[in-house]
Formats: sequence, structure tokens, C-alpha cells
Amino acid sequence: MPTIGYFSTRINFVPKAAAEFSKLMPLDDGSAGASAGARNLLNANLSPKAIGRSEGWIRDLVISLIEGFRSRGECNFTAEYAEKLADPSLFENRRPAD
Repeated sequence: MPTIGYFSTRINFVPKAAAEFSKLMPLDDGSAGASAGARNLLNANLSPKAIGRSEGWIRDLVISLIEGFRSRGECNFTAEYAEKLADPSLFENRRPAD
């Protein structure tokens, strides 16, 4: 692997030591054609319209998580909120309606 300066924009991978694996990422090769399929997949599922279709159930989930600790006046943010909200299984069966 070539030596790249500390502030190089050529490394867009964290941690920097894992930059060699960025070659496996379809969005990293720099050519529009090679990454078009991956971009289209991401754009279709992360567009404002797609996110808007999921807003209701996500809002309900967030409210229910907060209500779970609100009465105590405190929480372990990571364990009681962030990790639960970031659980991929929450999204497995939640395809937004078209």
C-alpha cells in the first residue's frame, strides 16, 4: 500500500489502518460507472421520500424508548437508547409502504 500523508483526502476509511479494505467498497473506486449500482441502491432507500415513509414508526419507536426512562429523570443513553435504536433487527421487517 502506498504511503499517504496524514491529512490526505485519498483515505476515506476509518480506521486509517484499514484503508486497504476500502478497495472492497463499491463507492470507493472513484469512477462513476463502477459505483452507480451501489449509489442507486443507497439513494433509493435513503432518499427524503423513503425516509419520510418510515418517519411514523421511527418516531413511535423513539417515543417509546424515551418513555421507558423518562419517569426516572435519567438514563444510560448508550444502553437504553442508542444501542436499541441502532439495532438492525428493528429494520428487517420494516419496509416502507410505497
